[in-house]
Amino acid sequence: MDLELCFDGLAEPVLDAVADVRIDDLAMADAPAGPESATSGSFAVFPERPSVRVSVDVRAGGYEPGVIVTVRGRTAGGRRVAFLNPAGTRLSAPGEGPVRVAMSLID
Repeated sequence: MDLELCFDGLAEPVLDAVADVRIDDLAMADAPAGPESATSGSFAVFPERPSVRVSVDVRAGGYEPGVIVTVRGRTAGGRRVAFLNPAGTRLSAPGEGPVRVAMSLID
């Protein structure tokens, strides 16, 4: 699965980042965590270009499949940072290109 992770408003570079990706059924409020999950390879994202494409090996399932993404990395100064797409992102139909995921900084 190809994802385009968008970090709008990114103030400083994020280095040595990895994305943990999980497929969940967004139609069920208390759905158990889906069995499909994967972790991306390492990447960096910069304020000048606040998006990055990653590929992970997961398959969608469920009534209304969606993706939950957590990104962990560090700043150039060594501070740990994390991002999440809090509401989940619905998956687009196959063949429509990468899934755009809006990431929010976790304080």
